[in-house]
Amino acid sequence: MTETSSQAAGTDSRTYPAYQLVVLVALRWLVGWHLLYEGVAKLVNPYWTSADYLARAHWIFQDWFHSLAASPGTLSVVDFLNVWGLILIGLGLLLGAFTRVATVFGIVLLGLYYVVDPPFAGAAAAGPSEGSYLIVNKTLVELAVLVALFVFPTAHRVGLDRWIGRWAARLAGPRDAAAPAGATLTRRDLIQVLASLPVVGVLVYAILKKQAQDNARRAAIMAELRVSESGPAVIPEAVSRPPSRRVRLGVIGFGGEGESLVRSVGFAHPDWVTDATKAQAEDPRDTQLKDFLTQEDLNVDIVAVCDTFTVRAERGVAASTNDTRPGGGSRPLASAKIYRRYDELIASPDVDAVIIATPDHWHSRMGIAAARAGRHIYLEKAMTRTADEAIALRDALRATPSVVFQLGHQNRQAEAHMKAKEVVDAGILGAVTLVETTTNRNDAWGAWVWEIHKQGSPETIDWEHFQEPAPHKVPFSLERFFRWRCWCDYGTGLSGDLLSHEYDGVNQILGLGIPKSAVASGGIYFFKDGRDVPDVFQVALEYPGRDLTLVYSATLANGRNRGMVFMGHDASMQVGTGVVVMADPSSTRYKEKLERKVIDPCLPLFTYRPGFKGLDAVTSATEEYFVSRGLLWTYRGGQRVNAYHLHLKEWLTAIRDGGKTSCDIERGFEEAITCHMATAAYLTGRRMAWDPVRERIV
Repeated sequence: MTETSSQAAGTDSRTYPAYQLVVLVALRWLVGWHLLYEGVAKLVNPYWTSADYLARAHWIFQDWFHSLAASPGTLSVVDFLNVWGLILIGLGLLLGAFTRVATVFGIVLLGLYYVVDPPFAGAAAAGPSEGSYLIVNKTLVELAVLVALFVFPTAHRVGLDRWIGRWAARLAGPRDAAAPAGATLTRRDLIQVLASLPVVGVLVYAILKKQAQDNARRAAIMAELRVSESGPAVIPEAVSRPPSRRVRLGVIGFGGEGESLVRSVGFAHPDWVTDATKAQAEDPRDTQLKDFLTQEDLNVDIVAVCDTFTVRAERGVAASTNDTRPGGGSRPLASAKIYRRYDELIASPDVDAVIIATPDHWHSRMGIAAARAGRHIYLEKAMTRTADEAIALRDALRATPSVVFQLGHQNRQAEAHMKAKEVVDAGILGAVTLVETTTNRNDAWGAWVWEIHKQGSPETIDWEHFQEPAPHKVPFSLERFFRWRCWCDYGTGLSGDLLSHEYDGVNQILGLGIPKSAVASGGIYFFKDGRDVPDVFQVALEYPGRDLTLVYSATLANGRNRGMVFMGHDASMQVGTGVVVMADPSSTRYKEKLERKVIDPCLPLFTYRPGFKGLDAVTSATEEYFVSRGLLWTYRGGQRVNAYHLHLKEWLTAIRDGGKTSCDIERGFEEAITCHMATAAYLTGRRMAWDPVRERIV
């Protein structure tokens, strides 16, 4: 390169000393390399999407970014522009072709990246970061470099723009005019213009080599694992029987859980529709109304409602006639009838099946009565408050095999759990000896400090009937009525509410059954509000016949998400919204591949992300827990679906067509006894065992 250079007509006339030109070209190539590699890496990664990044946007334009992430059609366009924008901008900078245009678009793109995730004090980052930043981050630095390159261009000297400018000048002149000086591309020009091609060649070679290595590694690993990469089948468009086979439902308990279940079969209270419409208008990520209206019409009627709180019973009636629903406008809706007592509802000839969503202390009585009356039963967990009640309910259902029973563990429908079971069944983990699962929450709602309804009073609540099955009778208490999970008289606290979910998930994946023994500890360490159930709780469940221990720990005063982990000799598996399997460095099965570097123990052996193009808006530690366990929604064919809806649909399909449910009375009995063993171990402070012959906790 010479110290200075002059330009032909139609090109930039700026000149630089040689050392400045070298520095500027090097900066152009470095930024171009990075942007091109970023684009190609996203292009070859089928799981990449900008959804998560956009959804976590803060600062200005955050609403616009959130709306982009919430719309699948728009998101696909954004992803396409991201990938090919990076590739074309990177190529333009490396080759020095249309560099001014590439630089401008690069500045705009990096500016948008910065606006999405600015490193301001107190701002939550949109994604993981490898460094610490305040105002200035690598995106802003790279943007500043592009601004400098725009002000001090170099492609007129080293790049294709030198030839493009001369060619354009020749085309712009009169046909009979002499060609402008330098319009012909000389050998020296060609060497200077194509100086960046080796850089592009090295990058292309590196990308192709890495992709070939990744493909070979992936093929070898998948051949070893023999597990499919697809999820469960896409949701069918219709129920399994013709629409004329309608199921008439009675709902016993129309509190928060009962209302959610009724919404999941297609009936929402008008106030909920109004609130969900407003929420969607304020935050496009909030798709609860859309998810509700697009779920399958399960062809049911809500014909009866019973609740000891009259306000809730009236809400059930209002929901039963609200035609803003899946399949709305297709048929007239009759108003549900209110029953003062559950036995009257169960005895009604208008009721085919019942949803029982009351506090736990009523479950066995209502379930047994429904079974004896021949009513199909969907029962919320925990199945019962005591072990004796679990035995009695199981015996009643065994005596009436025509009754279809489903326990309300909607995590049975979680796509991640299904894939995790497939991983275990394929022997990928080797011998599993330890499973750890957890619950962490850090808000009042997650600790059952629920709202006390302003209309709650002795006049609107049948208190004596509510506490009838409770072992201890107390004077009227709004707190006990609305926050019943805090007392052993009505529930079993962390054991029945949350350990039950965790255990059932592990039982679904491993098929453990009832443990041999349980030990537990914990206490009321944070919520000293008069409750008698612990807010910190640990349980170890022993399965000597399986050479396995299941450990559960929980706190209601910290929101750290710890997940569910299966530890095998050959690999570990973490299960949440997805599945991640990591090979163990000391694995016997993968020893050869570990030694040949085919398997890297620092990288996932297997990753499964159901619905990776979807968007999950999570706002609290409690909601994060529900989402990570598949308790709110799951996926089918990449489509987000309410998990309650799928679980209820499975129950209704079994009613219409026959067959078993995934959480039938036998699985429910295993859950109930396991949780009661944990409760007994906590209350007694000693190891408790299950005697399968006498069917007693001893």
